[in-house]
Amino acid sequence: MTDRDIIRCVDDGANFYLRFFGEANHMMYFKNDYYSYIQPKKGEHGVKFVFDVKIESLSQSERFEIICELKTLKMPVWWDLQSSDDLYTMIHGKDKGKPVIEPADGDELYMAILPEDQINQANRPTTAYAKKVDTPTAFKEWATAVNNIMFGGYTDIHPVNHYHWCEKGLLNCFTCYVDDIPVSFASIMDNDKICSLEFVATDPNHRRQGFARMVCTEAMNYAFNNGAKIITLRALQPGTRELYTSLGYKIYNHAL
Repeated sequence: MTDRDIIRCVDDGANFYLRFFGEANHMMYFKNDYYSYIQPKKGEHGVKFVFDVKIESLSQSERFEIICELKTLKMPVWWDLQSSDDLYTMIHGKDKGKPVIEPADGDELYMAILPEDQINQANRPTTAYAKKVDTPTAFKEWATAVNNIMFGGYTDIHPVNHYHWCEKGLLNCFTCYVDDIPVSFASIMDNDKICSLEFVATDPNHRRQGFARMVCTEAMNYAFNNGAKIITLRALQPGTRELYTSLGYKIYNHAL
């Protein structure tokens, strides 16, 4: 894959990730020819986001019309990372500028690993083990823990309504246990073998002890053993780069 192909996979991973939130009974998922969006149904809690925006091929006036339409929704928007210079300027009101060679603190990292770049993970914590979530009860425990750590206890991942993604093999969840206590969590989203590492979360009392690396390794091995062509991720600086580069991921912000 070229670097630009890899960035396209990062975009695909982000769009697939956002689609996940919308495909549950308590959510609304809207899609037309130009964009999709998700929001919770009345009286429910959930993620609000616009994604899968496809306006690159439209005329300037058509682009402007859709951009104005999206602004009226008053939701965050995932814009494709490889938007053309003129579309980028229309969206953001400024020039795209030069590619970021070395991301700074506060930047989002766009990372990926290919099968041939896997690293053999040694020195695993001897008191811990990681396993795949394989029952509705285990998923409910996994989702509840991830919601508590990542989303302040809100049910962004519904412990029941999102389990059908696991049943279809679109979401594969993993938990790391210490003395049979769940402490670290991760998942692989599988979009026709274009995969992404998502929902990496560790209990605050168990961080920087190798448990996140263990559960991510278990998830990545599962993905590659089942035919993943690539695994992408999106992560914020600082605090995550060391973990993911130690797992073999490379940064592709320069390809924007």
